[in-house]
Amino acid sequence: PSKGIFSLALYKNQRLLAVGGDYEDPSLSNAGGVGFSIDGGKTWQSSTSPTLGYRSCVAVKEDLVLAAGPSGIDLSKDQGTTWLPLIKSMKNDSFNSLAVDTDGTVWIAGKNGLLAKMIIDM
Repeated sequence: PSKGIFSLALYKNQRLLAVGGDYEDPSLSNAGGVGFSIDGGKTWQSSTSPTLGYRSCVAVKEDLVLAAGPSGIDLSKDQGTTWLPLIKSMKNDSFNSLAVDTDGTVWIAGKNGLLAKMIIDM
């Protein structure tokens, strides 16, 4: 029961993104925990290169997609088809949630009251 989808994002009409994984082992590569739909959820495809672990949150700004979880933040520039690591969590930090503002500012929340702001040049 610790495995599954934990966050969804809808954008570009019928495109949906789903992220998740196994929160009891958040460092596992996430081959089964990241996917997308281009038809409003009727059919789903797995991402061809997954995030680098369990992800509890996904956020979208235009073609930029970010997914956050305890082991870090991953970035997709192709609408969730492939993922690259953006930030790796430090030993005592953990990322739980994020949001992307209209100007591209990324707000990150995490363990022990972590609140951070990051600018991504789009």
